[in-house]
Amino acid sequence: MVQQLKPLPAFVVFLSGYLPLALLVAVLDWNWEDLSFNSPWTVGSVGAAFALSCIFTGLHFRHYAKGERLKVRSVQDRSVELLNYAIPYIAGFAGIDTGNFGHIGAMFLVLWVVFYVTYKTHTVVVNPFLLSLGYRLYDLEFEWPDGKVSTTMAVSKLPLTVGTTVRGRNISTSCIIVIALVPDE
Repeated sequence: MVQQLKPLPAFVVFLSGYLPLALLVAVLDWNWEDLSFNSPWTVGSVGAAFALSCIFTGLHFRHYAKGERLKVRSVQDRSVELLNYAIPYIAGFAGIDTGNFGHIGAMFLVLWVVFYVTYKTHTVVVNPFLLSLGYRLYDLEFEWPDGKVSTTMAVSKLPLTVGTTVRGRNISTSCIIVIALVPDE
């Protein structure tokens, strides 16, 4: 059974991947002469939104339990894509004027458009924050208990190797989360 992330939780998970953007906003707003922020409300609001999204993401991914037995047939680590994904968008905001509400609004508009695309393509979990939580991203070919073979993207804190049996659960139509290793019988 596919458990598609609902739009709001998916947006929060997506937003957590852009925590470096909140740090960029803070650095750009910092006044080195006065040792204070030029726009403390903007920095505080943006920082709080990203920080809360990171907390929610960590809690959300811990709630998955149970899952189907899956026999790993092939596996390829794609974790470097977790970093490569967000960097171009974050770099694009290097010149943002944090005192200009229009710039901050434009930043969130761009993030919303990028989110919409990632949500519709079921790639919300391609998120560098998950790497900091210990998750890795894989291309995974596996066998279901009924013998059917599937290929999908997987996020896992556990090392995946060919021949291993794991418990996994769909979190979208194109991604599973690996929950546990199943001991050899």
